[in-house]
Amino acid sequence: MTEKKKTEAFLAAISYAGDVEADRIKEEGIRRAEERISAAREEARAEAEAAAAREIKRAELREAARVSEAESALSAEVAKEREAAVTRILGRAENKLVWFTATPGYEEYMKNAAARTAKMTEGEEDRVILIREQDERLADALSEAAGGIPVRVSDSVAVGGLICDSRGMTCDLSFGSAIGSMRETVSREFEKAMRGEAEK
Repeated sequence: MTEKKKTEAFLAAISYAGDVEADRIKEEGIRRAEERISAAREEARAEAEAAAAREIKRAELREAARVSEAESALSAEVAKEREAAVTRILGRAENKLVWFTATPGYEEYMKNAAARTAKMTEGEEDRVILIREQDERLADALSEAAGGIPVRVSDSVAVGGLICDSRGMTCDLSFGSAIGSMRETVSREFEKAMRGEAEK
């Protein structure tokens, strides 16, 4: 082989090797570019999912706040309605009790109540029956019905009825306490009824 042919063969070999290396570099570049694109797509997808999750969470929190606000408003409305209903019912009951204190039967009721409290507090020391100022005219009759227990006027009896107080116990037959108990009962029953309606 002549020197010229050797040179041509050498140059052809170098050219071929260059072409092979260029192809390899090109393919490597394409592969890396595809990897970067794939990674960028994955990153973009993950970012989009994270953004969507954040937006969903924000929407859930907004919705939860709206629901909580609505529940609070409903609870306040129910409480207001309950209070109005209790006040109406107890207002009528209190009016009836006030009306009863002006009837002839009230004196008989008070004598029986004094006798009952005397029995319930029998054996207790320093017993005293407390009545409202408007019932002071009944003091002697009540003391007699209670077996001599002294009777005094007290601010603790406002609507009517009486309280027998002693060192060891208190027997409360006052109308004010009865109305207080009725208030608790009516309020409880109203709340149960409202809960029953909400569960339907």
